[in-house]
Amino acid sequence: MLYTCKPVPIFFSFLLLLVLYTSPSNAHRPYFTATQQIALPDGTVGEIRSLHGDGILDSDPMRAIIVGIDGRLLARTPHTHAMVILCSREHRCRAFDLHRNLVFEVEPATFRAGPIVPIRDDEREYLWEIERADQSWGFRPHPASLFEVLEANFAYVPSLAFNLAFTAFVGGAATLIIFAGLHRPQSAKGLNRLFWTGGAMLRLTFAAIAIVISLFFAGGSTNLLWLASTVAGAVPVLSLLRLSHTNPAHSQR
Repeated sequence: MLYTCKPVPIFFSFLLLLVLYTSPSNAHRPYFTATQQIALPDGTVGEIRSLHGDGILDSDPMRAIIVGIDGRLLARTPHTHAMVILCSREHRCRAFDLHRNLVFEVEPATFRAGPIVPIRDDEREYLWEIERADQSWGFRPHPASLFEVLEANFAYVPSLAFNLAFTAFVGGAATLIIFAGLHRPQSAKGLNRLFWTGGAMLRLTFAAIAIVISLFFAGGSTNLLWLASTVAGAVPVLSLLRLSHTNPAHSQR
């Protein structure tokens, strides 16, 4: 039964899946993800894009850029590790930095005529100049309201489906490690209680390692989404363990 599962095999099964999930990949060139149309102050329609770099071991850094109708860079935000772009039907756009909880409003007065932004796949090597630069302009940041934080996190979920599923799996695995097969000590004698305490500490250590690994590989997520997906994975497992524990067939053992 689920309640009688042992924490050590669960932990090492989790590590095996983690190795498969984090298998090394080659470094990549900058790339675009979200691209939306944006109304420019001169009456033309340009594009606002999410530009990603190469994070190597961490999640890929990203920033929002605005490209004019002539293909030139007009604006770019600072780097972050979690950003979503939201646009209205009138093509009025904002970029949300979900790590710093900042909203970047377009500020046309500070636009610059930057370099041509490559779009063909064989030209992506030239995006490094745009992606790595430290300067930002063309946007005005302000702290996000609670509604804006929730709105941006909700909009960010589809781009993190696999990451959030992995985090939910870790939440469920950590719950199993801590609670599966856990019984109160059968005797209050010192040695029995010592063994029980040692086993409980081992469970907590394994679970803590799993959570730390989850935090490390959730770099592209946000604290709110990480917590929500972890709880979403833990609650069903905890419910199943509780049902298994209260099952009459189990109680007769």
